[in-house]
Amino acid sequence: LTSQHPYIENHISEPYSYLIDMGNETQIRQTAKRILTTIKSGSYRPHEFTPWGFLERLNAYLTRQNICAAPFYKNLIQSPLPIAKADTPPKFNYLDVPSTTVSWPPASSLKIVLGSRGKSCADVCMNLGTSEHTLLLPSNISAYSIRNKTQHPQIQNGYLYYRSIHATPPQNLSYLYTFRCSPEHFPSVNHRLNLQHLGVSCPNITYTTSPMAPYWDDATSSCVFQANHEWFDCTASGTLNGSDVFSRFCPCRDALPNQISLCSNCL
Repeated sequence: LTSQHPYIENHISEPYSYLIDMGNETQIRQTAKRILTTIKSGSYRPHEFTPWGFLERLNAYLTRQNICAAPFYKNLIQSPLPIAKADTPPKFNYLDVPSTTVSWPPASSLKIVLGSRGKSCADVCMNLGTSEHTLLLPSNISAYSIRNKTQHPQIQNGYLYYRSIHATPPQNLSYLYTFRCSPEHFPSVNHRLNLQHLGVSCPNITYTTSPMAPYWDDATSSCVFQANHEWFDCTASGTLNGSDVFSRFCPCRDALPNQISLCSNCL
């Protein structure tokens, strides 16, 4: 975290909020002078905090969720128990058979990304529009078309066109079409068959309760999956045992302008 309130820092910013180092007296004085010289009348309220924004979320949650329909990867999770050799006791790979499937956000919003070494999934998804991270896709889909969605959003229906004109514009445009880490989709990422579908081969498979999992370990050429679904974490980053040879598998989704809790296909 770089501030006490990342949402205000990233989505509102100046001149309604300022990021300062409380231990830097010079910066505090300079910021105070800048505030006094740029005082604006009026206030700013993001669209998602307006009655319209609240009703928009409520409508999406009540009318668009389908808890009966299975996501696109259901057919991939048929999963198979590993074949045990005659001279070894049978092993049950219990995470190959998840007890639930994710139906919200829509599976169409999911983009699985292999991040650069040591990066958190929050950072990986936020910078998906760059070539720093590897977007994992089936062979028939172009990474260019996905990345360019952040720069050239498509108007999908009449309502989205209406809201693009009438909704309160965001204060910080640099975050308007960025992707977000979607923790709801971690169970989909934490599955060897789904990764295999996207072209990731796992010569070795291990499990851990580290908040960094699931990740790829370069040192051992292993896919390391999360053993406890309570430990999925978008913000975990850094090193493991002093090493930075791991790259996280991250679930990313796009966000509706002015409504970061909803994806563009959620309406």
